[in-house]
Amino acid sequence: MRLRLADESDAQDWDNFIIENNRSAFFSLYNLFEWRRILQNAYGYNSYYLIAENKNGIIGCFPLIYVKSSLLHNRLISLPFTDHGCGPSVERQNIKVLTFLLDNARRLAISLKARSIQINSPQDYTLGSLSYVGYKRFYDYFTFILDLNQPAVRLWANFKKQVRNSIKKAEKSGVEVTLGYTKESMKRVHAIHVNNMKRLGTPPHSKSFFLEMWNQMQPKGHIRTYLARYKGQDIAAVVIFPHRESVRWGMGVMLSEYRWLNPMYLLLWEAINWSKQKGYQVFDMGGSRADSGNFDFKEGWIGKNQSNGKIIKLNHLHLLLGTDETNIVSVGNPRYMYLSNLWRKCVPFFIANSIGPYLRKQIAM
Repeated sequence: MRLRLADESDAQDWDNFIIENNRSAFFSLYNLFEWRRILQNAYGYNSYYLIAENKNGIIGCFPLIYVKSSLLHNRLISLPFTDHGCGPSVERQNIKVLTFLLDNARRLAISLKARSIQINSPQDYTLGSLSYVGYKRFYDYFTFILDLNQPAVRLWANFKKQVRNSIKKAEKSGVEVTLGYTKESMKRVHAIHVNNMKRLGTPPHSKSFFLEMWNQMQPKGHIRTYLARYKGQDIAAVVIFPHRESVRWGMGVMLSEYRWLNPMYLLLWEAINWSKQKGYQVFDMGGSRADSGNFDFKEGWIGKNQSNGKIIKLNHLHLLLGTDETNIVSVGNPRYMYLSNLWRKCVPFFIANSIGPYLRKQIAM
């Protein structure tokens, strides 16, 4: 068994291995090579995609991105701007190969002077080995899985009343949903995103991040964009990632002054209906903290007693190397919350738009 770094010539073999050795879209979407291209092309990250192989070929993969930060500490992440389904994949869940990859990831981190390794919710069979070598979970994060293997009328009936009423209000108020068929639609989504992030106290992504998502994912049918319009203006958007048996909600953005129209509810309902009509089995609503408004919003779709699906606790794991948990980059970190509040209240919009992507690259979440 030997280790080497993957390059572009390995893309097809890497993707084939990921698909064959991950049981569902939950653990394969972001591990594909297309996400590496998005991160490299949009932000210039250095990627370290580890391959373990023997004479017969690839027997293990571990995608890692090096995030260098002058504001925060340097770290390796699997993978930036994701909420779950990352980390190592090994043939037939071979613990020897898994240990080999984890050992080499640690050596790599030390050589790069990274002060932590972060893995966003890896496969369950890896958790014991990760715990054994020191990875820990420091905060609670959840995702929401909507079961599409039931009649649409039952899905609707199981939504909480607020969800149903909000969809109806958006329709009656004249909110229109359109599908984005071209790269131009991603520019429109980004324009809403910039406004939305300022309100949330988070630096925005670069426009190139949105365009690269389209460039890399659209040819394979892994991205779909919905925009909500009101009186001729774009007011909200949803980006989804169809992949294998699942559709994942990748992003939702909205102009705050149009919140009263509930456009996000109507957008999601359109996306869910399309996913069901196309035969997808689940709609993955993505990660949220337990004490957040996003959690409450998504919980309404899962329904009372999780009658429409299930809520899954995620394992965002960190291996600390010369730092402590107070330096973990997360939205629940008190220092991050303080800086987020300053960003929201004190930074002018034009400055936020200008330097925001530079800061978002360093935050990497």
